Amino acid sequence: MRKWREFEIKLETLTPFRIGGERPIPGTTDVDSPVVRVGDRIVVQSTSLKGAYRAELERYLIDTSYDKANKKWKDQWTQPCIPADERSISNDEKKLVDQGIYKYCCSYPGFDSSICPICYLLGARGLTGFASVPFLNMEIEEIARLQFIGIDRVTGVSAKGRIGKFEVIPEGNTFKGNLYLLQEDDILGWKFGKSRSLSDSNGDKWLESGEWTEEKIIKDLIIDRLQNLQFFGGFKSRGCGRVRITVTPVN
Repeated sequence: MRKWREFEIKLETLTPFRIGGERPIPGTTDVDSPVVRVGDRIVVQSTSLKGAYRAELERYLIDTSYDKANKKWKDQWTQPCIPADERSISNDEKKLVDQGIYKYCCSYPGFDSSICPICYLLGARGLTGFASVPFLNMEIEEIARLQFIGIDRVTGVSAKGRIGKFEVIPEGNTFKGNLYLLQEDDILGWKFGKSRSLSDSNGDKWLESGEWTEEKIIKDLIIDRLQNLQFFGGFKSRGCGRVRITVTPVN
């Protein structure tokens, strides 16, 4: 039997906000850059929220566990991974791995590495995680269409053919969704906050010291990290993307 804990995530827009969707089929609308929809509902897609959340987790672990002066980890098992292997990682990301700030992608099987705290929560290559990051649905749908204009660098006025429309969510709107956290799987023998018995990996070494209790993980790595996201989405240079996120336990 599986047991779950549930947390409500509420995102409030403090400035105009957008997560961009697919470019529409020509002739179907006059909007060039729509927001994301699932069916007829405006949403924050889970992949966007998960990406921003993962980046926040990485920064937190580096800020709290990496000794920048001596260039070493206080606890090597909390070192985050870059979720890409050596074949697809960028040159800039490779520099971060070479500097010892990140390691290569957590994967299972993986005899020569352990699963980092982030992949414990969100899943590693070949291994599921404990947290299910949701889509956030807009409570009361409200949308604005705005115009963008490209400037001709010589004349200083709008360039011919470089006027278009994009969609944004006005400030003061709310999105909601529920994050589910696996508490226990009695078939696999997994319990949240405990190291898993994984035959083909060094496993969850970061949990073996006992420092990271279940409630500390929930507070420091889930609730606080999500609530620390203050800017999210696209068009930040155009004044969009300031948000307030609150996370409330449901059970």
